[in-house]
Amino acid sequence: MMNKMYLFFGKLLAATLCSVLFVTSCGDDDLPTSSFDGAIVASVENQTDYAAAGVTKAVALIEGMLNDVEVNGTASNTGFTMNLPSTLERGLLQPINILGAKVSRNNVRWAEIWEIDALKDTDLIGAFVYENEDGDTSFRCFFAYAERKVTITGVDDDDCTWNVSLKQGWNRVFLITTGSSQEMTTKDPGNLKWYFLD
Repeated sequence: MMNKMYLFFGKLLAATLCSVLFVTSCGDDDLPTSSFDGAIVASVENQTDYAAAGVTKAVALIEGMLNDVEVNGTASNTGFTMNLPSTLERGLLQPINILGAKVSRNNVRWAEIWEIDALKDTDLIGAFVYENEDGDTSFRCFFAYAERKVTITGVDDDDCTWNVSLKQGWNRVFLITTGSSQEMTTKDPGNLKWYFLD
């Protein structure tokens, strides 16, 4: 009798473990996660325009709910370098509010940087963007800071498909546009370059 009971509980435990493994292996953890750590080393592709502009400083503006913060980078003859802060206070973060898409965790906040300002002394003269085009498809990167690990999946109310897995800290997220079709993903297309726009 005892042997049958142990056998029953053994089978029950094995079935439970298999179910857990099946669920976790097929979940949002399969989405690619950014390996970006906040360190930017940018070599600008359109060197002639960049050199003519005389950029002296790169600045990223993080706009929060309660306050804003500027992150200063160092301009060089070929581009710029910048280290985004490893942590952000909660007042700089905003709720992830993407109507229609599924956000895996409630009350997770984030911050976004879509472009980096280019200054000549104190004058704003342009911006740096990380992007590219390939035929009818355009690629644009933005930097997202998440206070906790979170995934964003599904189709939002603007018909953009989300396949995004954010780790805690800084991430690179890519907007891929082909005609009227848009996708947000953390899978790096691998072909983006830095450009200076005046």
